Amino acid sequence: MFTERTDYTLLVDYRAAEAPGPDRLTQKLRSFGSLPNGWNHGQGVPVDPRAIRTAESFLDVAATLQLKADVFPGISGECAVELYSGEKSVEIVVRPDDSKTFGLHVECGQGFSFSTPVENENAPLDEVLKQIRSLVPEAWKSSASYRSVSTHHTKGDSPTWSSSNRLVTA
Repeated sequence: MFTERTDYTLLVDYRAAEAPGPDRLTQKLRSFGSLPNGWNHGQGVPVDPRAIRTAESFLDVAATLQLKADVFPGISGECAVELYSGEKSVEIVVRPDDSKTFGLHVECGQGFSFSTPVENENAPLDEVLKQIRSLVPEAWKSSASYRSVSTHHTKGDSPTWSSSNRLVTA
């Protein structure tokens, strides 16, 4: 019996295994830290790095929940993260000097036909997270969906989920 032997060379590009860089929205958010003084018609300072780090946590939550999001700079070193689902939006204002409370604005509707059921300039984190959860489709809120998301963390947890935990401890 004859057995043919073939040697294979496996080429591995380790760069492909590295974590990808920040997505476009995170890059946009980080660029707010480089805004020049007076960037808004003579007013405005760069967004504070502390506000950017906290806002990144909200972007992580949005990505985990598959929500549409956008970010906006504020003129006093703050920034806003806006999360969308259907005709409802949740805006979170992240101030550089206070990571315990947030500006919270919830709008329902489109165009000129909208209401603002929640407007709180000093919302605690649990209220902000409650409003974010309200954007999640009902089908995702079944007990089967919750089984796949754990609040117990191990070394094997995904970086996105782990990084969003900063919101809970902030």
